[in-house]
Amino acid sequence: MTIAAELSDLTRSHGRLTPGFALGWRVAEYLREFFDGLDGVRVAAPAGTEQAAALRQVRTESRLPLDLVQTEIGRGWDALAYHPATGTVLEINAGLTCGRLTTRSGATPGAPHLPKDGDEEDQLRLARFLLDEPVEHCCRIVERLVVRSRHAGADGAAIPCRRCGGMTERRDIWNVNGIPCCANCTGLDPSWIALH
Repeated sequence: MTIAAELSDLTRSHGRLTPGFALGWRVAEYLREFFDGLDGVRVAAPAGTEQAAALRQVRTESRLPLDLVQTEIGRGWDALAYHPATGTVLEINAGLTCGRLTTRSGATPGAPHLPKDGDEEDQLRLARFLLDEPVEHCCRIVERLVVRSRHAGADGAAIPCRRCGGMTERRDIWNVNGIPCCANCTGLDPSWIALH
């Protein structure tokens, strides 16, 4: 297992390798490859988590143009990425935030269980698993297309959001995989909505 300088520095400064640090570093690497660089990519991670610390470290050490937002805990994902130019959103969940390992197909063969706090051997085993396995094998990744509606800015009557049912003015409608939604139902960070 080769560990990049960013992850090595983070591990050294905190005294140990943890699943959250491993996940944050792997997410940054995955996004860099998926988006062919990180220019313009916005990333959110739950505030106070190790994955957020790892993403901050990667941004600082690599001098990457990564816009990182730390959100309240409890949104159901470990990291969220948004590329405004294409409207691509990636929701990445290894289950660290919600307390259970989650993958696209359910349980991953050979995946260690989520360790209890203080169980350093199990934490190291899970961290190594997250570093060794492809991100797609150890995380559930949901890709969505989120764009402003072509009716955005047009005058007209309010229409219902197809997710929450709330009435929304046409100019404020977004399309999430072709479904008209209000800004709250896009899943985007509010600061990202302001970009459009």
